[in-house]
Amino acid sequence: MNKKVIADDDVYSQSLEPSDIKKNLDIKKLRILLNNLGFRPVNLGTKYIIESVSYCFENNIFGNNRIEESYKHTAQKYHVRPDTVLWDIQKAVDIMNVYADRNLLHEIFYWCDKKERISTKTFMDSFLNYLEENEDEYKK
Repeated sequence: MNKKVIADDDVYSQSLEPSDIKKNLDIKKLRILLNNLGFRPVNLGTKYIIESVSYCFENNIFGNNRIEESYKHTAQKYHVRPDTVLWDIQKAVDIMNVYADRNLLHEIFYWCDKKERISTKTFMDSFLNYLEENEDEYKK
């Protein structure tokens, strides 16, 4: 098995898996982005989105089940059921679909028609992809 050298800022380390390196998400920048997308800062769904996205981003969680895994993590942290986390996030995404700046929404979800409603699953997957693609901007 070949070892890969992973760069984390100016520090290099030996690792077998890239997921060994934690990335720190700048929560303030994330909050500003979510606010610009029409999410209400005091909404529980917004809080759960921040927690779920941070969990995936900071722990390098990839794959088809990353959203469900993040919901379980968030539910455990806030002492609620995963379906409660999902429901609150769905309501927040519904609000985003109404109030978001359509141009900013299209910038993140560039493949989506500007008039199209974005589902919760599509939002979470695509939003994580957007953050990963723009990692330098959203990393501390």
